[in-house]
Amino acid sequence: MHFKIGKGTFLEFDAISTDVDHLHLFIGAELKYPLSIVMQIINSTTARKVFKEYSEIKKIMCDRLKSN
Repeated sequence: MHFKIGKGTFLEFDAISTDVDHLHLFIGAELKYPLSIVMQIINSTTARKVFKEYSEIKKIMCDRLKSN
């Protein structure tokens, strides 16, 4: 699986595995991007897609954040 960042730059997902409450990603990326930026892009894009597909998850997460 490839993931585009900006013009012509890709992340390559070498392996993805899941556990009970999280997942593991093995990713190849160009070194011109700091790891923190790569992870921010992955997290925000993934969250947007999951919340769009499963709107009930967004409500559960928002409720949890409000209760803390």
